[in-house]
Amino acid sequence: MQFIYKIENITTGKFYVGRTHNIKERWGSHRRMLSSNNHHSINLQRAFNKGDDLEFKVIKVINTGDEAYDLKEAKFIEQMYLDNYILGKDLYNMSSSSLTGALRGKNHPAYGKNGLNG
Repeated sequence: MQFIYKIENITTGKFYVGRTHNIKERWGSHRRMLSSNNHHSINLQRAFNKGDDLEFKVIKVINTGDEAYDLKEAKFIEQMYLDNYILGKDLYNMSSSSLTGALRGKNHPAYGKNGLNG
């Protein structure tokens, strides 16, 4: 099972889009990073620091029973959001690729930005 989610700024309509297999854990991870001023998306972090109203929403659940297919489909859908919205600057995402979710440390495109170091 995979989830496509977004963290939306209710005031501006800008959002962060992502995917996960554990929605509760992932939302907790985002909250911890934002609360510690160490989120990998500097623009999402700035919105949080300003006190903008951010809302976490599940926008799609993929559950075919085939984990490999679900992950492939989730990456595809996430990439569609990145492709369709990043050009209009509507996204807080730092990367334009759905494949960076597997990247950590120096391999992640946000490495070195906003204190991300692993």
